[in-house]
Amino acid sequence: MSSGFVSETQLDDERKARQDEWERVRKPDDPAVAPELEVCNKSLFDQLKENKDKKQAEIDEAKSFKNMIRGVDEDEADFLAMVSKKKLEEERRRKQEEKEMLATLSNTVIPASEPTLINKPGFSLELLSEKQDEGTASKVTKKEQETSASGESTNEESPVQKPVSSLVAYGDYSDSEDDGESN
Repeated sequence: MSSGFVSETQLDDERKARQDEWERVRKPDDPAVAPELEVCNKSLFDQLKENKDKKQAEIDEAKSFKNMIRGVDEDEADFLAMVSKKKLEEERRRKQEEKEMLATLSNTVIPASEPTLINKPGFSLELLSEKQDEGTASKVTKKEQETSASGESTNEESPVQKPVSSLVAYGDYSDSEDDGESN
């Protein structure tokens, strides 16, 4: 395993190999000595920090395009206010015209043909319940006033019950005249 250190002899061997390669591909305009490779003498910490800073700069540049939103200046604000006022006035004008058209239409159409209410014969629950109440009331009679032994009539009358609904009206009729009579 290599320790990462390079000896002087290894560097000399690599330099000679580069020089031989250089002389083989060298053109007459090129210098006779092969250019040296750039060697970075920075520490590992400095190299990593430099790479990190480059990446962060790229990220910041990409985000800067998103953050290029600027506020509206005074001239633009005035223009936008003028445009919104014109739209509002146009909308009001349209609504006013629509109201006028509806008013003229209703004035011309409605008086010409006034609606007449025609009552169509139909089934009404109110009439039915009133008729049932009348029918049951005619069948229910009051008791005759009882006379006491002294011959005075008592003024106590039994209260007449009003039916709550049509089913209650057909309840117990033991007090009616028809019960006592048999043919």
